Amino acid sequence: MLPYWLFFIFPAMAALATAPMTRVRGDGTRSIRLDPAWVLTILLLTAVIGFRYEVGGDWNNYFRYLFGAYSLTFEDLGNLEDPGYWALNILSVRLGWGMTGVNTFGGLIFSVGLVVFCRSLPRPWLALACAIPYLVIVVGMGYTRQAIAVGLAMIGLMALSRKRLFAFAVWVL
Repeated sequence: MLPYWLFFIFPAMAALATAPMTRVRGDGTRSIRLDPAWVLTILLLTAVIGFRYEVGGDWNNYFRYLFGAYSLTFEDLGNLEDPGYWALNILSVRLGWGMTGVNTFGGLIFSVGLVVFCRSLPRPWLALACAIPYLVIVVGMGYTRQAIAVGLAMIGLMALSRKRLFAFAVWVL
């Protein structure tokens, strides 16, 4: 239980120690440029999400994808439902990383989306602290496919906030 509390306490303390971001760009949006602290945040989120073991409501169900990926190639993706998740499984199987690879790739997509979204807000550390209990621990660690979708949707929302409609459509699709 202590790691989960630490995972919450660090962004919460950063939220208390930093002032709101008041600077905006010419188009009214905030810069989402990542400094080393945010890159480290992405790496830590990815590691914690990716290297979990038997955590999550769908843990056993995801093995169906992993075992199915052994007999598939990337050319087979066009005939499958949920081709993106199948692609992650095929890639992980080919690299010999198993379920940990799938969860780590998925965790990276989720983490990047979450951090990009948080960076666009006036209080990014507060947004991350609020996201830890449910969005990260429950969704990010418990439901890999949904976490990937949420990460991509958050990146899409950043594109939409910058009036990039085509990019928004691509990220959401």
